Amino acid sequence: MSSGNVHLMMDCGGAIEEMAVALPPALFVEPNEPSLKSFASLIASLPRALNLLIISEKSSFGKLRKWLEQIPPACQISIIDTPSDGEMTKDDIWIQDPFLVSNRDNQRVFIDVVSERSNSHARWLQAASADTLEEHRIHLAGGNMLVGPDFRIVGTDSIKKTVALAQNDRHWKQGLLAHQEFDARHMSLFGYQKGDVTEPSSVAEMDEEYFQAPFHVDLAVSLTGLQNEQGKPILFVAEVHSTADTEGPLLPLFARRLDASAGRLEAQGFCVLRNKIPYVAPPPQQNGGPPPAWAYWHAYNNVIVENQIRSGEDSPMVWLPHFSDVEEHLQPFDELNRQAWESLGFQAIPVYGATYLASHGGSIRCASKVLKRQEINTR
Repeated sequence: MSSGNVHLMMDCGGAIEEMAVALPPALFVEPNEPSLKSFASLIASLPRALNLLIISEKSSFGKLRKWLEQIPPACQISIIDTPSDGEMTKDDIWIQDPFLVSNRDNQRVFIDVVSERSNSHARWLQAASADTLEEHRIHLAGGNMLVGPDFRIVGTDSIKKTVALAQNDRHWKQGLLAHQEFDARHMSLFGYQKGDVTEPSSVAEMDEEYFQAPFHVDLAVSLTGLQNEQGKPILFVAEVHSTADTEGPLLPLFARRLDASAGRLEAQGFCVLRNKIPYVAPPPQQNGGPPPAWAYWHAYNNVIVENQIRSGEDSPMVWLPHFSDVEEHLQPFDELNRQAWESLGFQAIPVYGATYLASHGGSIRCASKVLKRQEINTR
């Protein structure tokens, strides 16, 4: 694929016409699999006009259909089988990361990229459609990029990992150029430098290397598709609290890093609003073991956004992770994040059960992939 020939699917804008999720057979082995509650809440909330593709293996189709009957969804459902050589793992729920969606000459293209989860979703979708499948040797997990109408935000870890992919002595500037040329939109970076968060004792101790926290930009940043009066794109960037108190102390580990990352986004021309999220222990795992560290991060920024007002609605919609159905003490955070989006004119659609996805390291954007939107100009 030639550089600059990619026109990536936006993370805001028109009404979503087609979306995909992946539900591996492992989710249907045990009755009442917790993470299925998250998917059920999301699927139940999707509009009637939306077509949802569910990737699974034929061996689980019967259980999948029975599960869908219990929801039941209003949206249109198409079940996609993996090819005979395709074997899904439980990790395949994270459909956002392994591939990107592009449009070239009014034809959809699935782009296999290198990511922490280089799975086969694009090949499975392409096998069931007339769409084109291409590969690109760039490290760019879907979760580490957000795409607006005329800009992209890419986490700095993706640049560093693209550099590491090369067999020669590729350096930062070459990796940065590879990402800049990937899509014609202006690219901004999400990350910070050591000098942003520490006070060096000398100029010699200043480290110009970029770092990133958390590991994917969509865990801490949300596009709104809106602009302020100065024409700057409006973003939410997480402000992380160390307790379940919305007025409690910030978590030092992330506060300085996210403050620095937010400041750099502002310097790159964005209007940054801060939303409160908690970094607190979730309930114990099913096996009684302690929850993993990533489950402490409650990713309210991991949203699905529309800017087009659908027929019969009064405002555009945002699908927003909610945790208080399981972690009741987090209801104030649910409410504050709803209010933050509603203050911008959105209808916030709560997706409950997000606790169960967090235990695997993500949330609803991580576990879904927008494949087609209506073309509109964002506000």
